[in-house]
Amino acid sequence: MPKKEWPTCQVCGKPVSTEQGILTVYENELHEYEGQHLEWEKKHPLDENGARLLSGKDMAELPDMVEWHWGHAHCFSTSGYEIEYSRFDTIPKALSWTLHLMEKRWLEFTTWESAVRAHHAVPHA
Repeated sequence: MPKKEWPTCQVCGKPVSTEQGILTVYENELHEYEGQHLEWEKKHPLDENGARLLSGKDMAELPDMVEWHWGHAHCFSTSGYEIEYSRFDTIPKALSWTLHLMEKRWLEFTTWESAVRAHHAVPHA
């Protein structure tokens, strides 16, 4: 059954319909993260065994993951990767998007899991 009630728009705080809603991640934020992550890796190189021994401080220096945003399509700029709510309104569609996005090298740098859980009642395994 397609979802009808969505989280409110993160920009304007108003209710969102399936016809108006999108999930988006901004390309510039993905590029910025990639640069920050490369710098972090340079600062924390692998040892001779291919391992990276890290302290809590080292882990805290990792750049923040790139956020997925949601709400009305007209509330966001169009400089990102967008998924229309009508293409994400069932669990099977969300799974299909997850499998598709797993092909993107940048998915692991994003809060995709949180975005899916915010929109669908998916239990933790």
